Amino acid sequence: ATTAFSADAVVHHDVRPSSLAVAIRDSWRWQSVALAASRHPRLREAFASRHVWRASHRGVVSALAGAAAIAGARRSRVGWLAGVGLLAPYVHYRVVVSPLPGAGPRRRWLLLPGAFAVDAAEVAACLVGSVRHGTLVL
Repeated sequence: ATTAFSADAVVHHDVRPSSLAVAIRDSWRWQSVALAASRHPRLREAFASRHVWRASHRGVVSALAGAAAIAGARRSRVGWLAGVGLLAPYVHYRVVVSPLPGAGPRRRWLLLPGAFAVDAAEVAACLVGSVRHGTLVL
């Protein structure tokens, strides 16, 4: 099949208010992204990069490593700085480049831990799907 743009098309989406717990639970449905990518390789053209589905997922692995470095740094200034450096790209992305819709400058910082939890759950779901379907998608 081919896709085409139609300016007069009307699409309705069922959008409901959610909670953080629901958003994290719902992120597990994204395991199927790897299946879709394995069956339809051209879908990767719409990805943030070849193996990264969403741009927000780029910094998740680095941010996890940064959080672990900070937690393990104890009194090591070098370890703490390395951890902050690994966290910075994700924070910059979510606070400056692509903040959550409707979040003003102060609210962005308050929503950051929840946004990270959802993004990390999505990456975990993509990894599970990657193993299951034999193709890497983060």
